[in-house]
Amino acid sequence: MNSTVVKNSINKHKVFLFEVILILGFSVLSVIPAFWHGYFNSSADGFFHFNRLENIIATFQHGEMPGKFNFYFAPTYFSYPGVAINAMYPWIGGFFFIIPRLLISNPYHGLIVGFILLNMVTIINTRLLMKAFTKNIWLIWLGVIIYQFNNFHLIDLYSRVALGECFGYAWLPLVLLGLIRIHRNEKNGVGFLAISMGMMANSHLLSLLMTAVFIFIYEIVQIIKKQFNVVVLKRLVMAAILALLIGSYSLFNIVSMYATTTFQTPFTGVSGADFGQYINYLITNNMGENTPWTYGLPLIIIQILLTISIFLKKSGATWKNWVIVSDVLFFFTLNVIPLEGLKNTPLGLIQFLGRLNVFIVLFLAMATVQYLKNKSGLILKFSIIIVSILISTFSLYGTYQIHKIVPKFENHRDLITSENYLNIVASRYSFGDYLPLGVEKIDVEIKYTSNIEILSTNKYNNGIEYKVNVNKPGDFALPAVLYNNFQYQIYVDGHKATIFNPNILYTRLETGKHSIKLEVINKI
Repeated sequence: MNSTVVKNSINKHKVFLFEVILILGFSVLSVIPAFWHGYFNSSADGFFHFNRLENIIATFQHGEMPGKFNFYFAPTYFSYPGVAINAMYPWIGGFFFIIPRLLISNPYHGLIVGFILLNMVTIINTRLLMKAFTKNIWLIWLGVIIYQFNNFHLIDLYSRVALGECFGYAWLPLVLLGLIRIHRNEKNGVGFLAISMGMMANSHLLSLLMTAVFIFIYEIVQIIKKQFNVVVLKRLVMAAILALLIGSYSLFNIVSMYATTTFQTPFTGVSGADFGQYINYLITNNMGENTPWTYGLPLIIIQILLTISIFLKKSGATWKNWVIVSDVLFFFTLNVIPLEGLKNTPLGLIQFLGRLNVFIVLFLAMATVQYLKNKSGLILKFSIIIVSILISTFSLYGTYQIHKIVPKFENHRDLITSENYLNIVASRYSFGDYLPLGVEKIDVEIKYTSNIEILSTNKYNNGIEYKVNVNKPGDFALPAVLYNNFQYQIYVDGHKATIFNPNILYTRLETGKHSIKLEVINKI
């Protein structure tokens, strides 16, 4: 008896060690094609995120807590220092990248570690979810590979470099796990749901809203199926309260900005994919950042086979529900139904219906594992190996093709290296989201005039200072923005100056050299 116990314990430790190796190995494998040859080929989205995270990192490096406004780092060309990205775009969820940057002196190496950590959390969370359906380690890791290595995920990571969405993608499996455990009356369901939703609030508001809608629909279905009771309701309410507490800092910043001032929000839209172009991208394995975004030919084939199996298997099963939902969502990602007329409704926040892919790929991973859970044998293991290799090969090869794109203004990409990281992240053009109303995104002429020269710039957590040389007296606008209902002070050569423009650092200067400092005082 004792020898059996010891043997089982040793086997469990071996399995645990094997899974740890898989987690580390797959996390590293996921980033290799994106950093091959010593550079990262980033999109404009990527620069927006790296820039905003660098602002947070710089604040911590100065021993301070981040404020609402970005002064250390702010997107250039289409935006200005003082833009309220810190307040409007949650940054706590970016700890994947913030912590390595604080600990590793080379920022490029910190970036690599950040992507590894992000993939690691995605894999761990997906593994936890798949274990809710089966104890078969082969099936668990098939589900992980489907969710981790499908084309759509790597498009988000390395083609679009939509980091906020990738943070939400990493936490979504825990949302499903929390819901499943709550309805099964299993422990930790409330905790998993609260942590995942709270971290979404700290990462990406759109992911949070989309997931909240999903939870609402999911629970409506449970009510219809008479699988909803007072205990479930109490646990959902408890999870919601805890999630709000976890995400309270990020949510408070967003709500307070909306309640206090006016600013430019990202564009709205309900754009679906052209079916013909989708098929073309699917067959050619095109993983470009522009829509349509596919999740790869191997996974589409799996979806088709599962859909066919619905009609061949007469007995009811949960996996069928997930396949049907995936098929319906896939239909809505196409432009078959004209939905652009709804762009000015809350649905317009989604912008691109291809974002629904995040749910499709997770549901397909769940359905695949559930469909195969009663099967075993060498044929199953061999099939899992082949499918896993195909899914990974398609996405990793597609990522490498994106990596090789020659950057130019037309494709809005640039290379990040160990040598240029801080310079390019600080100077690369990006987006003008969240600028104050009254400041145009393309209003670049306010930065430069022929009668003033910026000699140097000093940046602070709550302000910015320009050293300038004026050739001819006049009124000058400098690159910094202000928001209505927030209190600012402008100093010219150490003396308080009048604020002539409520949204732009605008002041009157005489000929000669001057110091102009903008400082955020507090909210009115």
